[in-house]
Amino acid sequence: MKIIRFLFVVTICLFFISSIDAQEKFKRFQLEFGYGASLSGDFGKNDYQIFSDFDFTIPLVGKNIEATLKYKLKNNRFIGIGYTEQSYVNTLNGIGVLGDRVLVFENYRLEEEVQYYELQYGKFFNNGLDFTISLFSIHYYQPILDVETINGKTGFVFSNVDPLIDDIGLSLALGCRIYEYNTIVISLRTRVFYSLNGLEAITLSPLVRVDF
Repeated sequence: MKIIRFLFVVTICLFFISSIDAQEKFKRFQLEFGYGASLSGDFGKNDYQIFSDFDFTIPLVGKNIEATLKYKLKNNRFIGIGYTEQSYVNTLNGIGVLGDRVLVFENYRLEEEVQYYELQYGKFFNNGLDFTISLFSIHYYQPILDVETINGKTGFVFSNVDPLIDDIGLSLALGCRIYEYNTIVISLRTRVFYSLNGLEAITLSPLVRVDF
């Protein structure tokens, strides 16, 4: 999240800079920041159920955060690097029972996080639409809830998988310009993320773009 906060601050700074320097006819770089909703492609599989009477299901709908730095080419085309983060959270409150063992949860966050590091290529169209294709590496951070027997006693394991590159894939995005003022553009974009594992997510996010 630190990189997202940093890019958000940079976006705000560039907003003021570009507003002052709006006289320049052509600006080569663009910075985008978006925050929206994500629908997980992991339909029916993201369930970490270890207690028969307690819900450990990760929700299918979560948040989507993305940041992109683009370099404009000729003929309204561009290349870019991007970072996208999707998270799905279930807050647990209650008691889980396993045999004669009881586990109490109070505002316990069960979170699954997916990160994408992207190389992008795309094109802006005169009608306000834009299309982007991205090659990404994907990283999963998934909770592990398990029960183990240690020296004849029951133990509960709570941990997070912290992997390196898990997979690669492609993302297709279609955006639509909603509002434009000087070098500031507000748009709405939908994206589909597809890896070698299959469908990863479908997102819908408003974005702010600054040219500089």
